[in-house]
Amino acid sequence: MLRYCLLIGFLLLPVQYASAQGTSEFTFGQKHLFFPETKVAIRYRCPNKTQLDWSIESADRKLLSGIAKVRDDLALVDFVTPSLKDGVTLDLKLVVDGKSQPLFLISRDVFAEQREWLGKLNIILLDDDDGIAADILKGAEIPFTTTVDETTTGALILIARKEFSTNDYFFTAIQGNFVIVFVDDPHQFELVIPQITYNGKRNSFLLTSNLSQIFSNTSKEELSARLFGKSYNPASVFFILGSKDDRVTLETIGMNSSESGWEYAEFRFTRGGRLLFVNAPVFEYWETLPDSRTFLKLLFDEMKSQQKSLNKEK
Repeated sequence: MLRYCLLIGFLLLPVQYASAQGTSEFTFGQKHLFFPETKVAIRYRCPNKTQLDWSIESADRKLLSGIAKVRDDLALVDFVTPSLKDGVTLDLKLVVDGKSQPLFLISRDVFAEQREWLGKLNIILLDDDDGIAADILKGAEIPFTTTVDETTTGALILIARKEFSTNDYFFTAIQGNFVIVFVDDPHQFELVIPQITYNGKRNSFLLTSNLSQIFSNTSKEELSARLFGKSYNPASVFFILGSKDDRVTLETIGMNSSESGWEYAEFRFTRGGRLLFVNAPVFEYWETLPDSRTFLKLLFDEMKSQQKSLNKEK
């Protein structure tokens, strides 16, 4: 493979070979988001040809190009993604044999330009003693505390515990907090949705699995391209609605279930507060899947937007 050198304004630095982590290999159209300086190989099925042209483009300008040989009707387009400055994301396009797919790059330090306002989000992490989430947030220089009580309000609460009392999360959410529960344990999870009253009033909610509703400031197309896709999501569970004793439940099913489940389930309460369950193993795949960092960044952006809305209402 040739060593390329690219320059677009101040965004790109000279391309280097990836570290010894090996090559990330995907089928064309399956994966769109990558770290910089990563070896990538894209499989492209192309019968009746011996070779094909490929290129990586930005704003209709070719940055990289090459020729891939076709063997047994399959071409392997391999390249190294460019280096990026901290805090930068870059939208590119991979064109293979005249067909294109988005190619997004995200720097490993995606929060480089945001730490000042991250300190204003009131982030609270509830993690197991041997959990990795705290170490990851510390390594990313994301400020957080670890205590929640009945007076906590206006906080972004990340819950990465294996064992938890689910009903407590409902009441924590309706106090006016944005609660995110990471569920990646393959064991059965069953949450009986309570009839909630708060301050003497019944609190109804909207349940959605629609990402464009959960992340209101990001388009559906961007979300589908930048977050974990079902074709390579390493999660072990999905969510479904069920029932128990005439009560609605939120349950998990395994990856191999015949039922079709959700990757996300959010309860948005009419009197304030949000409770989001996600199956994406964000912290476990922090180093290997850029989707993890994008997901956390979107959560923080959404919380920032929510705080602005609340301040306007006041």
